[in-house]
Amino acid sequence: MEKFVYKEGEMTIVESQCEICKLYNNGQRSEECPKENLEDVISNKIFCPNFKKVVKFELD
Repeated sequence: MEKFVYKEGEMTIVESQCEICKLYNNGQRSEECPKENLEDVISNKIFCPNFKKVVKFELD
């Protein structure tokens, strides 16, 4: 069994995290959108506070 399987289909490359909100909220921004920091999030200067950062390796 292969570890990674790619299924042919459409792939979307996004420029900023905000595009993820548009794609997955029926084209609408989330009510929790940090509008006061929106320009910094769009330009990737800061990480959206509504996205949880994934830590690849957590040690207990």
